[in-house]
Amino acid sequence: MQQEFEREFEGLVKHIIQIQIYSEKAFEGTNTLDVKEIINALIKISAYNSDIDKNLRIVCLKVIRKVVEQENKGATQPAFKWETEDWAHFRVQIKQQQKMLISLGVIELICDLIAYEPKLSIKEEAMNVAVAMLLGGNN
Repeated sequence: MQQEFEREFEGLVKHIIQIQIYSEKAFEGTNTLDVKEIINALIKISAYNSDIDKNLRIVCLKVIRKVVEQENKGATQPAFKWETEDWAHFRVQIKQQQKMLISLGVIELICDLIAYEPKLSIKEEAMNVAVAMLLGGNN
């Protein structure tokens, strides 16, 4: 059951990552959405001082983390469980996603959540995002 849930969640993340393609097709190019807009919104509503439900904050952080992790094709475990040989072939793609997330302010989000968030499960998911962002020696 858990594996099926993970597969469905990864499907959701794939749709978010490819939202521009889907929205161009659906709206014939008139109202195109961009993945950066969606991720930026997720980052903003995941802030430690946001009034979003705590469980939804965890889901938002997981989506942000999966943006990086999905570049490692076929992997379903979080990045903190990966060995170098598990992801090394996808280093360039992973780095691209990390750069995109950095440009949207994910580092500040992670630092604020780790420093100020009182709920442990949110801090843990923020740490998982941090590991995905540091993967491959990213500074």
